[in-house]
Amino acid sequence: MHNTIFVRPLSAALLVLSLLPGAARAQTLPPKGSEATFEVATWNIKQFGDATDVDRQIANAVRVVLESEIDLFAVQEIADQSAFDRLLVDLGNGRG
Repeated sequence: MHNTIFVRPLSAALLVLSLLPGAARAQTLPPKGSEATFEVATWNIKQFGDATDVDRQIANAVRVVLESEIDLFAVQEIADQSAFDRLLVDLGNGRG
């Protein structure tokens, strides 16, 4: 289990919903961040990278993080460091 902090994530409840099958396509997440404040959130990502469709899990997480407009996020329970590294690369590339 790795504890990691990265920039521009979302609240735990929205992230959990986003990782459910079909949820990413079916829902639009309202931004939680604002220019006037610095938002910090935490996400128990619950075995991130240990899914049957890791590519989809990464894509869903990227979309949620970018749409949230939260400035700083701490995550817990990364099951696969390489999947998490791919998530960080995708976030750095602005893909979503």
